[in-house]
Amino acid sequence: LLGIPGDNTFANYQEANRPLIRQTVLPLVQRLARSLTEWFGSLSTPALRLVPDTDTINALSPERDALWARLEQTLPLKKSNPITLTAATSRIHAARHSDIT
Repeated sequence: LLGIPGDNTFANYQEANRPLIRQTVLPLVQRLARSLTEWFGSLSTPALRLVPDTDTINALSPERDALWARLEQTLPLKKSNPITLTAATSRIHAARHSDIT
């Protein structure tokens, strides 16, 4: 931006893009979703609720991947209940592959 060599690298773009989305775009989308929910809610039965899906935002994928990595590290500590572990593992697998499509 300032004409400094190396200042406009892809890493800097990613670092600037995440706060822009988190602090500017998402609050606006959430505000719009709340307003539309109020408007459509009075027209439909049962009440309609609109919520933005932040898991599909590609710019936030490094944060999401870090969160899943931390979750996967804690799963081996909970092997005492294999049903819960299997369900949690399948949810992780489904969530990881859902943002590919």
